[in-house]
Amino acid sequence: MSLITRCPACETMFKIVPDQLRVSDGWVRCGQCDEIFDASANMVQETPGATAAVAGTAAHWALASAGDRAETGMKVAPLEASETMSARVLPTPQPLTSGLAATTAEDPSIPQRVHDEPTAAALASEAGPSEALSDPSGRRRTDRGLEGGEAPGGEARRRTDPTSVPLSFMPERAVPSVWQGRGMRFSLALSAVVLLLGLCAQVVYVERDRIAAMEPSVRPWLVRLCEWQGCTVSALQRIDSIVVESSSFNKLRGDAYRLNFSIKNAAAIDLAVPAVELTLTDSQDQVLTRRVFLGAELGAKTSVLAPGAEWQGSWGISVKGTGISDHISGYRILAFYP
Repeated sequence: MSLITRCPACETMFKIVPDQLRVSDGWVRCGQCDEIFDASANMVQETPGATAAVAGTAAHWALASAGDRAETGMKVAPLEASETMSARVLPTPQPLTSGLAATTAEDPSIPQRVHDEPTAAALASEAGPSEALSDPSGRRRTDRGLEGGEAPGGEARRRTDPTSVPLSFMPERAVPSVWQGRGMRFSLALSAVVLLLGLCAQVVYVERDRIAAMEPSVRPWLVRLCEWQGCTVSALQRIDSIVVESSSFNKLRGDAYRLNFSIKNAAAIDLAVPAVELTLTDSQDQVLTRRVFLGAELGAKTSVLAPGAEWQGSWGISVKGTGISDHISGYRILAFYP
């Protein structure tokens, strides 16, 4: 089923099919004057007079390009290059001829120009239906040459040649990015692996004591690594898991005292033996003296406390000082890692 629409600019009528309107959302371009308009809004009832006015020669219709859509603000759906519109007729040249004659008559300075070239209608009538149909774009080229004053084989012919007009709706071929190359991808993947290994090595170096305490089987490997790096693998220090179970501070004689204590490892892994700080106070809880004892000084046989193990120590202390012994009335004991 064919429909008839009229160009609002040049009043040329054309036959179109519903599929073309559906693909382009109703927007088409006039093959005569290149006007872009809504074909559905300019439909003409199919009457014998309107059908006779439509020319039998086929003419190529192109949808609006991306630049035309940007200028007119109209939305055009993509259309295959093989889809074309039906034929159209040229407007009656009488108004153009009369206007030109009137202008020439009013202004004698304008030179009179006589076109010896036959019009498109005369060519079509002389050539016959078969020749007119064989060259659908001949009428457009002839009329444009007459109106623009240029030869039929000039710029107008190049503009109307479908093969010379780039298809605006076809996307340009994207230039491959340098980051998409196979060599670049391999280099990026190799760099990522190297960086990941470096990060793992840094974590192992910083957390070597914790790893050795939680995984005793890897301790020999960590020791070898530290021999190469110049570091040491020590027992893990976690003061929040060290608990002072009990303690006592008794006077033996004069300035001699004995300190007894019991420290427990409440963690599930091996921890380092802590140091002990002893503070002696008077009746006002003022500090008289303070001293720090390392594990080896308190008789610790090992530097590591096993999970759940208790370290019980006893140490004799001699307090020397002017009148300090007479003022001792209390003490405080604290386990910490120096």
